[in-house]
Amino acid sequence: MSYKHQFKISFFAVNLIIYISIHLSPRRLGLLFFLDKKQKQKNQDWLRQPCNAAPTAHIPSHGYAPFHLVFNPLLHNNKIYTKNRNEKRNSKTYIIYILFVLITLLASWKAPFTNPVKLKYPNTWPKPTYDFSKNPLTEEGIQLGRKLFYDPLLSKDNTISCSSCHLSYTAFTHVDHKLSHGINDSIGNRNSLALMNLAWNKSFMWDGSANHLDMQALAPISDPKEMGSSIVEVVEKLQSSEDYPTLFNVAFGDTIITGTKVLKAMSQFQLTLISSNSKYDKVMNKTDEESFTDQEQNGYEIYTQHCASCHAEPLFSTGEFANNGLSIDQTLHDIGRMTITQNPSDSLSFKIPSLRNLKYSFPYMHDGRFSNLNEVINHYTEVIDPNGFVDSRLSRKISLTSNEKVDLVAFLLTLNDREFVFNKEFAFLR
Repeated sequence: MSYKHQFKISFFAVNLIIYISIHLSPRRLGLLFFLDKKQKQKNQDWLRQPCNAAPTAHIPSHGYAPFHLVFNPLLHNNKIYTKNRNEKRNSKTYIIYILFVLITLLASWKAPFTNPVKLKYPNTWPKPTYDFSKNPLTEEGIQLGRKLFYDPLLSKDNTISCSSCHLSYTAFTHVDHKLSHGINDSIGNRNSLALMNLAWNKSFMWDGSANHLDMQALAPISDPKEMGSSIVEVVEKLQSSEDYPTLFNVAFGDTIITGTKVLKAMSQFQLTLISSNSKYDKVMNKTDEESFTDQEQNGYEIYTQHCASCHAEPLFSTGEFANNGLSIDQTLHDIGRMTITQNPSDSLSFKIPSLRNLKYSFPYMHDGRFSNLNEVINHYTEVIDPNGFVDSRLSRKISLTSNEKVDLVAFLLTLNDREFVFNKEFAFLR
């Protein structure tokens, strides 16, 4: 049971007990059934005495005067005596009540109270597809996910972290090699995808092998060529660490670490990776008096005509899978989406990546075969491989002059978001 639940239950129980002790007299609780019969008889005999008889009320040993003695008009002195006594008793009871409440609060002080965070993105963007009701963002959860993202403890030999392949200053991908590197100097099978605007994605990885962000991290953690571990091993290492049980308690209200909590915390951090402040965004939002140059404007029109069907605004990706006419890599023999669906029509289909931050995220394509944007554009205008399943949107050849290619590159560079890449809130937590 979490500290939050313990706090609620204990606080309610203590308040209930104290309420009963204050507001329910012994008569109401039925305790008068246990009064001595002789005591009752003496009280009745006393009431039959003349008015000038000496008052000799017999107060029961349990400390509460019988109801008829307290309110009998013949017993003025006893009435005052009992009233004053009840007032003193009630005052003491309320003091005890306050002390109990304070003790309960202090005893439950370890119960964490998280600070909710609302995802910030332009109001012109569509609603995110991620279900935040199942993993609400909190400052504590985000910071925990950030620490996990940069921690090599998640790998088998404690040498590889998520950031090893997803560097913040390169739009959360790598740039110095075509394919991802893993433990024991192993080489992965694909180029890493840049991480941004993930709240709008319905599937992940180049082949869509993960259909939810909360599950995506399982793939690299368990891949023998990447982190080579397992979520079970990761949880055991985190649980035995010095810091993480406390951090999980702060974020989730419990020191017991589970795989679900690990994955949800990592998702929370990645969901905050919003890239929406490029020159393009400023022009479209009409902020800072930004405007496209003639070359950029011409490039935007070329993009709209030839690229937007797959790389749709404002995310610059539809999130779909497509065969873009790449020939199969003779070393990797990667058939893409077909590996998951076993459908021949998905052969050589890969996830359509975003065009944002291309300045920082080279090399390009699933196997990193293109090192610059000129090579990418030349592929689409000159060397599409008719492999039998090329996407219908590429059925017509794209013809661009050399100047138009330059203009298109000029527009693509307006999608670079320097503020996102160098945001200290996304960088390694020092």
